[in-house]
Amino acid sequence: NHLNYKMPEFLTSNLKIKKEIQKMTLEEKIGQMFLVSFPGKFVEQTTKEWLKSHKIGGVILLGRNIESEDQSRNLIGSLKKINSAYSDFPIFIAVDQEGGIVSRFNFLKELTSQSEISNEMEAYSVAYKRGKELADLGVNINFSPVLDIASNPSSFMYQRAFRGDEKRVAELGKAMVQGYQAAGLVGVIKHFPGHGSTAVDSHK
Repeated sequence: NHLNYKMPEFLTSNLKIKKEIQKMTLEEKIGQMFLVSFPGKFVEQTTKEWLKSHKIGGVILLGRNIESEDQSRNLIGSLKKINSAYSDFPIFIAVDQEGGIVSRFNFLKELTSQSEISNEMEAYSVAYKRGKELADLGVNINFSPVLDIASNPSSFMYQRAFRGDEKRVAELGKAMVQGYQAAGLVGVIKHFPGHGSTAVDSHK
């Protein structure tokens, strides 16, 4: 009976989101599309004012922003409080927490490098545990896993990448993304177009 039809939750939530977006100004919509970095280990007044005036939707925390667990919690708490003053949407707090040599929060427990992960169950478990630790800090996006194919030990990506061919890397990467999602995080695969097996650090 169509009178007893109940709309699926994901559809009702999408409709709510669309209604909220319709209320936003063009500037607010544009600001939501930006994910920015900023200097310092606390939110300076100029940064606070800039985030508010541009209605910024997300930030990425880099090594320069992180000192200790207490400091990180205070920083993330400040960012959320600032965001709540200008947006009804929660702010994206992103980080590069791959494990191994790229671990912005080196005080966390789950720091397993991708190069050490040997199967899909382990990939899921590592991502789930890491995701829970990050979520507890207030992070909701992790730029991980790395899906570059770095089979050459001379590659600058070698210690950061899964071992194996394209099929194996894809399987491990999928399991890791699912682990992050189960922990309540957005896992972001990288890099595009890819660093591959180059020995030269293409960042530079």
